[in-house]
Amino acid sequence: MRVADVVSRHARARPHDAALVCGSGRFTWKDLDQRTDALAAVLAGISEPGGRVAIVTANCHRHLEAVFAASKASLVSVPLNHRWNSRELAATIGDVEPAALVLDLGLPGSVGLELIDMLAPVPALAFGGRHPGAVDYDDALEEGRGRPAEHRDAWHHHVIGFTSGTTGRPRGAVLSQQQALAAATWLAALFTISAEDCFLACMPMYVYRGGSGVLAPAVVGARTVVCDFDADTVIGVIRDEEVTHAILAPVMVDRILASPHAAGGGLASLREVWVGGAPSTPESITALQRLTGATVGSVYGATEATAVASMRWPADTEHGHLLRSIGRSAPLNDVRVVAASGREARPDEPGEIQVRGATVMSGYWPGADGEGLVDGWYCTGDIAVRDEEGYLFLVDRRADIINSGGLNVYSAEVEQVLLAHAGVAECAVVSSPDETMGEAVTAVLVPAGGPVAFSELERHCREALAGYKCPRQWVLSAGLPRNSLGKIDKKAIRDDLWAVHETSIAGSRTHGPGEPGTISGGER
Repeated sequence: MRVADVVSRHARARPHDAALVCGSGRFTWKDLDQRTDALAAVLAGISEPGGRVAIVTANCHRHLEAVFAASKASLVSVPLNHRWNSRELAATIGDVEPAALVLDLGLPGSVGLELIDMLAPVPALAFGGRHPGAVDYDDALEEGRGRPAEHRDAWHHHVIGFTSGTTGRPRGAVLSQQQALAAATWLAALFTISAEDCFLACMPMYVYRGGSGVLAPAVVGARTVVCDFDADTVIGVIRDEEVTHAILAPVMVDRILASPHAAGGGLASLREVWVGGAPSTPESITALQRLTGATVGSVYGATEATAVASMRWPADTEHGHLLRSIGRSAPLNDVRVVAASGREARPDEPGEIQVRGATVMSGYWPGADGEGLVDGWYCTGDIAVRDEEGYLFLVDRRADIINSGGLNVYSAEVEQVLLAHAGVAECAVVSSPDETMGEAVTAVLVPAGGPVAFSELERHCREALAGYKCPRQWVLSAGLPRNSLGKIDKKAIRDDLWAVHETSIAGSRTHGPGEPGTISGGER
């Protein structure tokens, strides 16, 4: 079975029921099936089965159409982070040797326009603007409507979701059609979504790698409303469309709670809200449940393993400590906690979360033959403890990953950019507390010789990195702490930053761009 068969089957069974809402656009299952048939015919004319379709868009119904059309044409979807700059995107897209591009030319910074030039002669279908090197997306649909529907067999791979390896270099996790469908089916059951429900898709589309998010309502035929996140916009959409289900990042929850428009019953249609992408606080979970009356739960997962563990938390539970848990093992997967010695950890003993099962990737691109798995297990790199009842509690996330506003920033990538600057001898990029984003990207620097201007380093970073990856805090240091193996002790640096919050760090303070700061060095 292909992922796109979900659309075709609903189109036959309930053609006039609503499938997608995006702004003023409203599409029935018949509309969606016909549009994706037309797009699939165009894509099939470009590539043989197995070709890759890179998708770089903001939240839009066309993103989902491209995913379903690629499945119909026996091609592989490659949804990418539209917040990356054009050089980052071009390098990653080049790794998959795409057969075609689907681009949003309305993205900030002319990213889409630049990609067309950088990746020429790869065929591009574009919307949100015009470029002589691209075919207009809607024109392509009209052309495709005149072609016979494409009836190719299912291609094994469905999606390549780019994440990061241990070096910070993005790696493509490959999910098959069946893995994506298994994840979507399980999540639809977990979220108790039915065909009469309405699902809000305001998380970035590239987060739904493998279709586990927006594919879940599609599996059962629920209506999906697509929009970019803005707290007041989302509140209005929930009210006007009578949204029943949503997945939100913790920073989204906090912004909704802070909005003056949140009160007054506009969120009363919500029945279940799931929070994921970063750790959430018990206070936010409780406040959202009291505001909406919905069941608010948390879901933990990874691109490589989709949903790993989850639970639902009534705010009035007698076991309030469970509000800090990431839940118990998902029924579709095996989840274990492995101690440093390699054996399974005892209750309350820290260990790495590892998972295997129906929603775990086939492997990393290009081989997708188990690379990145250990005897079928995906090793998350996240450290947790498991209590006697099987609930998991994170001890520390992957040491070098910073989660800023629900978006992962890979410290090794930022460090490589900083070390390319002549004024930096050593650096460590870690997280520090941020009331708005949860974590701020913080660069601790040992200058090479003379003084270094943070404003110059900020410009240097912005030339090579997406804005959200650039440091928001800067700290000067005479030397970086190192462990007994001679490696930079990032944990010690992070502990200092988080322990003092906005007070002194080893006798000094963190500062924003252009302001001086220091941190102690030495071996620990």
